[in-house]
Amino acid sequence: MRLALTLILCLAAAPAMGSEATALAERVIAAYGGAESIERGGSLKQSGSLDSFRHGKTGTVERVFSRPDKLRIEIRIPGAPPESRILNGETGWRDGREVPPMMAKAMLLQAARLDLPYLIMTAGPGITSIGPVDRGDGRSLQGLEIPMAAGLRLIAVIDAETGYIVSSHGLIEVAPGQGMEFATVYSGHMETDGIVIATEEAHFAQGQPTGRTVLELTDVVQDLPEGEFRP
Repeated sequence: MRLALTLILCLAAAPAMGSEATALAERVIAAYGGAESIERGGSLKQSGSLDSFRHGKTGTVERVFSRPDKLRIEIRIPGAPPESRILNGETGWRDGREVPPMMAKAMLLQAARLDLPYLIMTAGPGITSIGPVDRGDGRSLQGLEIPMAAGLRLIAVIDAETGYIVSSHGLIEVAPGQGMEFATVYSGHMETDGIVIATEEAHFAQGQPTGRTVLELTDVVQDLPEGEFRP
């Protein structure tokens, strides 16, 4: 279940009117508890299980997020070395080593997808409605493209009836007309600690499934330790 990169690029060529994007964004804001609830989700701690398709095993994942653009992920898979990913602004580290710009951009998109309702709420007139998106399941789906830095694109696919984000698609331009797509499909939307989140995430890279995350705990946090987003 995904929206192909080629389909996204095709849809983006025919954006809908700004009023349609605004109406859809308002539906998303309402679905995620309103502006006050979305604002509260600026710093989160999450933990759960991770099915790694590369390893063929299930492990654990812990995530710490703080807006803007700060993320720490710790992954533990049985029989595999522990994995640490950290993003602080435009700089990223993996297992304590600074990553090249392309990987840092992938981390930036990963952080952005954890804050999609807020990004949609604060995007202003730069947000664009694209679609409709046809996945063949009868649902009324529409895309919202959120303004990002040069070379990056972020599209949220919305269920127009519920206002929930059903998938996100982050694209990194690697050459003119060519890009890498990282997609996440969301399900199990529920309220936890006063905010609405999707408790299940299916992950894809270039259309190929890479894993599945099931979040078991999400906490809104007020103060994070100094150095949380440093190796």
